[in-house]
Amino acid sequence: MITAIEGGQDLARSIELAAQATDAVSSHIDDVRELSLSTGAAASQVLSSATDLEKQASTLRTQMQAFLSKIRAA
Repeated sequence: MITAIEGGQDLARSIELAAQATDAVSSHIDDVRELSLSTGAAASQVLSSATDLEKQASTLRTQMQAFLSKIRAA
């Protein structure tokens, strides 16, 4: 037979375990948030690099067309 003291101790243990689990979940949520922020920053850098590369490719294409036009005209 469970006494009131034992029941209270079981309840206290359960509450403590629930609090620890809540802390762990909160910590994991913080980790996910930080990772998502760094992923977003990396994605922005990739987009910026891709944009720069597209501009360079466009410039190269224009210069190549001009060069080929000069070769054909000669």
